[in-house]
Amino acid sequence: MSRAILMVPCRGRLKAIAPGKSGTADLLVGGCFSVRRADMEAVGGFDTGLRGGEEIDLGIRLVRSGVALSVAQDALFRHEIDRGYREFYVQRIRRGQASAVLRTRHGLGLFPDLHTLSWPTRMLARAAQRSALVANAASVALWGVVRLGGVVGSWRMQAFAAGRMSLLLGLRAEALGERAT
Repeated sequence: MSRAILMVPCRGRLKAIAPGKSGTADLLVGGCFSVRRADMEAVGGFDTGLRGGEEIDLGIRLVRSGVALSVAQDALFRHEIDRGYREFYVQRIRRGQASAVLRTRHGLGLFPDLHTLSWPTRMLARAAQRSALVANAASVALWGVVRLGGVVGSWRMQAFAAGRMSLLLGLRAEALGERAT
């Protein structure tokens, strides 16, 4: 797998955020990766029925079949993160739905279990799981913080708010997906 150089909105332009240190590869994450054709065929390839998390599903199946994942430290790709609220919102919902499928299939979702979160985050996540109004209000407020971080040039502010928004919407969609199955 390669590592991403993130391009994020910052003071009216895109700013490059270099990838941090990477540890061992225990999940295959999207972006850029290569797999031997024989290994890919042996596990059935991508599940095109998923609407998100296809690469993680594939990675779990590859690892379980004995394929070792690794990160090529010098292989980098550029990933632009400059999207509107609606696109980000829909992407997070799909990620939560995919997480529900992955938990059912593999016992592993894309989001942490609630009990592992700090108590304020856990309380907000529970409220968001129970109420679309809470989830949507929190996501709109957090999106405002994402945009403010871009205006003032704070990548950390953007990352924190986008991460919390992703967590709340994803956990809600995952919980709804699990109830539907």
